Amino acid sequence: EEPSPAGSPSPSPTTSPPPAPDPLSAAVAALERLVAEGFQGGDIRGKAVEEIDKGVDEALEKFRDGDTEAAIKKLEDLVVKVDDLVEHDEIAQSHEQRIVSAIEDLAEEMVSASPPQEEEDD
Repeated sequence: EEPSPAGSPSPSPTTSPPPAPDPLSAAVAALERLVAEGFQGGDIRGKAVEEIDKGVDEALEKFRDGDTEAAIKKLEDLVVKVDDLVEHDEIAQSHEQRIVSAIEDLAEEMVSASPPQEEEDD
């Protein structure tokens, strides 16, 4: 007898990414790739990688909780942090603009992906 597809959904394997990731995941991946490349090339220190990862994780957590505003705030804080890390030579100046624009892209995707909340009332 065949199991009905609706009855017990088998967990999808986590190894293969979905063919078309949503733009938000793509923006996160782009930022992570940029940071990884910078780290491998010696332009971004381990401390900076940790700080950026932490900032992105915190922002995504807020976003998943449905608090887009707080998520965007976390990303804005992260841009300030990146600036700080550049001043302390944790990130090469040549990488600063690329990282900042990747963070800004991520913020834009969050805004696009978030369901409009307060707008219905006016």
